[in-house]
Parts: sequence; C-alpha cells; structure tokens
Amino acid sequence: VISSTAQTVTGADFTVSTKSDTINVTLTHSASLAGKKASLYCWDQKSSEYVSKTVTLVSGSSSSITISVTPGTKSCSVYESHDWSSSTTSYSYESSFTAPATQTVTVTSGVAPTVTFALSAADKKITGFVYDQSGKGLAGVSISMYTHDYTTSASSVWTQTNSDGSFTGNVVAGTYIVSAYQ
Repeated sequence: VISSTAQTVTGADFTVSTKSDTINVTLTHSASLAGKKASLYCWDQKSSEYVSKTVTLVSGSSSSITISVTPGTKSCSVYESHDWSSSTTSYSYESSFTAPATQTVTVTSGVAPTVTFALSAADKKITGFVYDQSGKGLAGVSISMYTHDYTTSASSVWTQTNSDGSFTGNVVAGTYIVSAYQ
C-alpha cells in the first residue's frame, strides 16, 4: 500500500515476471454443454499471481485450455462464464453446469502439468420464493445454493429473485444449503 499527499511518489518499484510455463487443462463434459462458456481461474497465494481464461465448450466430450503461468503452486477452479452485460434488471442466470472442486497444480520450470475438470450438467432444479413479513414476494434478493460438503464437491449456484420473489437454480443431484440475503 502506497499513500502520499505529494504529487510524485518514489520507491514504488515492481518486478514483472515472464509467464514462460503453461498448465494444460482438459474440461470433460456432455455434448449438451457445447456452446456454453467456462472460465478457468488459477491463483498462486505465495506470489499473488492470478490468471484466467474463458473458453467456449466444443461439441463432443472435452474442451481444452492452455494458460501461461510462472512456476509455483496454483489453486485452479472452473466456473460457468456469464455475460452480465446482457442482463437487464438482475443478475439471475440459469446455470448449465456446476463448478467442480478446486484443484491444486504445481508448476515447475519447463514441465507443463495437465489437469482435468469434469463438468456435470445441471439437470436438477431448486425453486423457491422469498417473502416479506406481509407475504409479498421480494425482488432482487440474492440467493446462494451450495453443497453441504466442500470436500467432495465445490458446487455452488448464485441467483437473484424475480419480481414476484421466485427463484430457480439449476444444480446437479446432491444436498444443498440455500441462503437468501439482501
């Protein structure tokens, strides 16, 4: 953190590392997910390196992503990518798949590790309503749905209630904790 009331700040030196290594990622999925977008995020807590890349899933049973990184230990996750700019009044969306568990990937110089994430089509629904004390549906309430056991799956869905207070979340089979908050 640099703070100053002066016009010029000195001593703010940075080093930029060249991302000369790669991680090869395979996303396995059903044909029903072709055309959907998936985003890969990798974070290195030690170096604070953060990289991401989005890919459109291809027809067939797998899609590939290659990302450039520096050597180190990365926590990598895959989530469905949504175009929030096309949303008119809320951030609700229908999920096509749920996020698989985060994986730890160690990158050593000159060795490109391969990691595979299995994307499960969200073919089940959780629906509900959020009401105020008088029984009127509340619009724009944030809803989260996540699996109760993060050790086996990191599945989560985020949505908002519609104008009548209703919400729908597409999920894979499992047990979920559902929370509402404003």
